[in-house]
Amino acid sequence: MKIINIILCILVLILAALSAVSSYFLYIKRDTMVKGWDKMAQTVNDTSAELDKGAGTAIAKTLSPSELSHEKYDSLDQKLPALKKQAAEIVKQRDEMVKSIRQIATLMESEAAGTNEDFQNIEKYAGSNKKVIKSIKDIKERQDDCLATVCRISRKVGANMSPNDLKSTQYSSKLNEFDKGLTRVTQRNDVFTSWVTKIAGTAGYKNANVIKGNEYQQGLKDTYAKVNQIVRDLRSTKGQLANAEKQIKNYSNKVSSKDKILAEKLKLIAQKDKEIQRLKGIISDDPTNTEIPNPWPDGGKQVRTATKGSVVEVSHKFGFVVVDLGASARVKQKIGKKINPVNPEVKKGDELVVIRGLDSSSPQFIGKIKLVKIDENCSIANIVAGTTNGDIKVGDAVVFASTI
Repeated sequence: MKIINIILCILVLILAALSAVSSYFLYIKRDTMVKGWDKMAQTVNDTSAELDKGAGTAIAKTLSPSELSHEKYDSLDQKLPALKKQAAEIVKQRDEMVKSIRQIATLMESEAAGTNEDFQNIEKYAGSNKKVIKSIKDIKERQDDCLATVCRISRKVGANMSPNDLKSTQYSSKLNEFDKGLTRVTQRNDVFTSWVTKIAGTAGYKNANVIKGNEYQQGLKDTYAKVNQIVRDLRSTKGQLANAEKQIKNYSNKVSSKDKILAEKLKLIAQKDKEIQRLKGIISDDPTNTEIPNPWPDGGKQVRTATKGSVVEVSHKFGFVVVDLGASARVKQKIGKKINPVNPEVKKGDELVVIRGLDSSSPQFIGKIKLVKIDENCSIANIVAGTTNGDIKVGDAVVFASTI
């Protein structure tokens, strides 16, 4: 029995300790919840104070931290709805302002009107506001420039206006004065243009209608020039007639003199032609044939076609040949009884064709060679690979490849 009592005492002590520990933790939890409640109450109060700024409301006074204390929990249902209502009114006010801003932008024909979301979205509204402000500012600047320009033009037609006049309620009467001034100027311009056009046409200006267009200044200059020319012509007609008669007489004398000179030149030409025919007869084999061929030009196709040489040396060991065509080579062109030595212009890089039995009835193609060195009376050439049809021998004939 004694042991049972001891066990029961121990159990009671354990339960007491557990109760004390649970009470401690419950106290800590309550303290944390009370602090959290106070923070929430302060945040609600701060929020309502921000919403009260400039709104003409005083909700924050009824939602002070003391009024929202956990000790007054039962009265929260009467106090908190005021905050929700205030927030709803501010949202409504925001949406109405967004609608008004977009309507204003649309009426001003601004391209920055955007959508409701562009102005309601917290991340977008600042940029959207800047765009609208800039757009309206640009529109106003254009409007002010237009008004200033209209007023400046109005002064030119006798209708003095200021930008403020056009911004006032009396703008219509001011514009009517401007319109009347333009009408007076237009009427005067039409009468002036009509008479100037008639004068221009009478003066012989074929493009008189240009005075009615954008090129009127040039038209007026031309009309003045025409009229001025007529006046000058009338004043100088007699003098011009007298000078013309003198000139005609002088020209007649000059023509007679030129006729004599021309006759002498024609006579001289006939003598020269006769001399040329005589010289052609001397040059020609046939005195009756006066058709003389033209001399060949140096290096031309005709002289190269007539050029013929021969192989004078072959080096099978080093693969080159020597031909008897050099820088001093000449081809004799017969012109009547005369011989015209023509230079075929043998040059480094020229290709020659090697032919055996060139003057026989059956010439044989042997190969091609390319000149690599030109001397006075001969040239050295390399054999063009892949073109040979037998061994090149001394005595084989060579001609320019370009003439075949």
